[in-house]
Amino acid sequence: MEEIKKENLQKEDLNEAKEKFISAYRNSNEKKHLLKLFDKVGKEIIEPTDDDNKWFDELKLRIKCFFQEALKLDTVSFLFGTGSSMPLGADSIYKIPDTIYSKIKEEGLKNIHDRINSCHEKATNNEDMNLEEYLGNLVRLKNVINKFGSTKGIIKFHEDSDIEINGVNSLIETVKEGLFDICNVPNTEKIIEGDFYENDPLRVHKEFIKKILARPINLKRVSIFTTNYDIVFENAMDELGVIYIDGFVGNIKRIFKPEVYNYDYYFPASTTEGRVHRLDKVIHLYKLHGSLNWLECTPDAKNIFGIEQTKGTVKYNKGILIYPQPMKEEETLGFPYSEMFRRFANVIQQPQNVLIVYGYGFGDEHVNRVIFNALSISTFQLVVISYDWTPKLKEFYEKIREDPRISFLIGRYLGDWKNLVTNLLPDVKQLELEGNILKTMKKLRGKDKEEEETNGK
Repeated sequence: MEEIKKENLQKEDLNEAKEKFISAYRNSNEKKHLLKLFDKVGKEIIEPTDDDNKWFDELKLRIKCFFQEALKLDTVSFLFGTGSSMPLGADSIYKIPDTIYSKIKEEGLKNIHDRINSCHEKATNNEDMNLEEYLGNLVRLKNVINKFGSTKGIIKFHEDSDIEINGVNSLIETVKEGLFDICNVPNTEKIIEGDFYENDPLRVHKEFIKKILARPINLKRVSIFTTNYDIVFENAMDELGVIYIDGFVGNIKRIFKPEVYNYDYYFPASTTEGRVHRLDKVIHLYKLHGSLNWLECTPDAKNIFGIEQTKGTVKYNKGILIYPQPMKEEETLGFPYSEMFRRFANVIQQPQNVLIVYGYGFGDEHVNRVIFNALSISTFQLVVISYDWTPKLKEFYEKIREDPRISFLIGRYLGDWKNLVTNLLPDVKQLELEGNILKTMKKLRGKDKEEEETNGK
């Protein structure tokens, strides 16, 4: 009985989102919800009818067909931002979260934070500054003090104010530790729709993995790029028994070797012809901003890059590699981030390629530059899905809104992570069913043709 109540509540919430979407979509002055899909020839595929319910059902079917066609392209990539982890309790880092600001005050670092923040162009409101941008500025300030400060690690900040290297280091560590805490999900206390995720917090991520693995085996491996630090996708794939290539090799001790992305998995030859068969459950995973389980260590002959990956439950460590902290002070975008971005650019610039972006607010200029460069390729397609608008996303939309290669699904219904995966992405059974229907229709059409030719004679 309790399960039925929960299911009814979820349906009511979905129906409410559905009604709001229909109302907002039909109001030309309302841009909170936006749907803009194009077919292969650049024609917009949504044509609303007078009947809301009929139109909405048709709309869902067309969106599924749209994604089905996209997943059939030779190269399919996904880019995930914080939006895919927020249902599991992650906080958005598009602005500095209150939890981190409170941590700064608790550690007695508010004074140095305010002095540094006073020079920032967005300093009118502490929450207006992007957290990663703030952390990057702290790292750059640390490098400036090390290179140009006094022998005591002090630099003159204002006429009556000095900044000490120890204070900056403490602020960096406090922000990194706070960032670790808000990104370490699933967080049972903050999970959205706790009843739905109660028994299996990774259920939607696992469903997503199963759906994208339904692609034909002869196509290229699916690539998942993410700016998230959490290891939700890794845990989901582990539970499903899916092999993921993430740039690390080893079992007991895992070290970073990016050339592993060039490898693949095959069954050994088991036929007299000596043919090998490619393993189907394999995904490429790229952590563009680093990960909670990446640690900087001392390089040696076996681990020339000095990067290790921890196993099991992640715990905070001062050596954690969190973007945009470069491993070398003179680098703007240091290794391994530069390697990840190089491979990101290489993958999405392949011909017949689609990049599906979810929950990313276009706040990282390095990521944006790679996407913008890919748009110079005529066959490149971009699909942007978001629960809500961000200033950068809206700015991007206004610039390229007329480009038929770029589709948008924005709003509470279209951009909801659970709804997208469970209701809008085609599932394996549906793909098989539609394939069988297509074969049957082809046979029937062929039979009709024969009858027409016979009658014509």
